[in-house]
Amino acid sequence: MNRVNSTIKSGASKWSSTIKSGISKAASSFSSQMSKMVSTASSKASAISSSLAKIGTAAASAASKVKTLQSAINSLKSKTVTITANVKGKGANKLATGTPGAKRAFSQAFVPHYANGTTAGGHRGGMALVNDAGGSNWREAFMLPNGLMGLFPNQRNLNTVLPAGTQVLDGNSTKKLFPRYANGTDGAKNAFAPQKSSSNPTIQINVTIQGNASAADANAIANTIGEKMIAKKL
Repeated sequence: MNRVNSTIKSGASKWSSTIKSGISKAASSFSSQMSKMVSTASSKASAISSSLAKIGTAAASAASKVKTLQSAINSLKSKTVTITANVKGKGANKLATGTPGAKRAFSQAFVPHYANGTTAGGHRGGMALVNDAGGSNWREAFMLPNGLMGLFPNQRNLNTVLPAGTQVLDGNSTKKLFPRYANGTDGAKNAFAPQKSSSNPTIQINVTIQGNASAADANAIANTIGEKMIAKKL
């Protein structure tokens, strides 16, 4: 009986020791895992905080650069800017001088050419190149939106500013529409010549008297009528 009790006590002691050891190991492992998790979370939080700080610094820097760029753009208003491009490598010489037709393409994109006149709706407003047609009939006519018509100055390839809606007539049509008066119009010289006038105009009045009136009476009547007519004319 004593042996049985001893065996039971020994088994219970070993079982209790094993349980305590397991619990201690589990607690130690749990504590270690928790420490690692806390450390990892703290490290991640620090990294996120650092990233946010960097983002804030970058945003502030970008805002400052945008303000600087805006200030630079404002300072360039109404000024001529020259841009120089350094091109190296194969074909650099060709690229440095531009591609064929580039100048005309850019010119027409920003300044319309009206060698053939305007289309429906007229000019879009702003700069325009007129009197640019080939041949002898290059001078063009215009009609403003208010209906005023005229000829452009006698200058080829004239850059000018036109209001929106202005119509431009091509050179050939302009020549047909507007007559040429290099030698003036018929009768113009006589029309513009000063008219001769006399400071003492002569008025001849014939008076016919029936009855007993004398010649002296007739002269007196004629003189009276003539004086009144001159006074009224003057």
